[in-house]
Amino acid sequence: MDRQSHQLDSGLPVQQVGVVPFRIVQQQIQFCLITGRRSGRWRYPKGHVKPYETPQDAAIAEALEEAGIRGELGNAPLKTLHFVKGGRPYSLTMYLMHVEAIRLKWKESKERFRIWASVENALELIDCPDLKQLALDATAHIDESNVGIDIFPLVKRSLNTPIWTAKTKP
Repeated sequence: MDRQSHQLDSGLPVQQVGVVPFRIVQQQIQFCLITGRRSGRWRYPKGHVKPYETPQDAAIAEALEEAGIRGELGNAPLKTLHFVKGGRPYSLTMYLMHVEAIRLKWKESKERFRIWASVENALELIDCPDLKQLALDATAHIDESNVGIDIFPLVKRSLNTPIWTAKTKP
């Protein structure tokens, strides 16, 4: 029995992870938002933790699969949200991700839209109050003038985001 089935059978919350992806362009924070496959609503990449994955590895995998982005995670989760979906309890742990690379085509690129939005635009596009709050929480953690000082100790990147092409591997 896999972890998710056990959680459903036991009444434990289903464990999900996700990322609040950001980049800095001209000293302004931009968030990467994607649409849900069924709802079409703007949100952040998220998904289930597979039995063989750590939460951080699962978050990185979901970002690549759903949004075609890779980056460095913060040292600790940004926030954990609790909600009920389909009568089942869920626990969603979100990590801040400094995006370092963007794929032009990715696994779900034909199923979702992806955009980069300023903080203000993200707050307008996202309709879930908890996800709006994540944008505000993330903004409070990001030092625009020196990304990486505490949260991303190894990240010192230029403002230009590298682009992966179909001919290059991640």
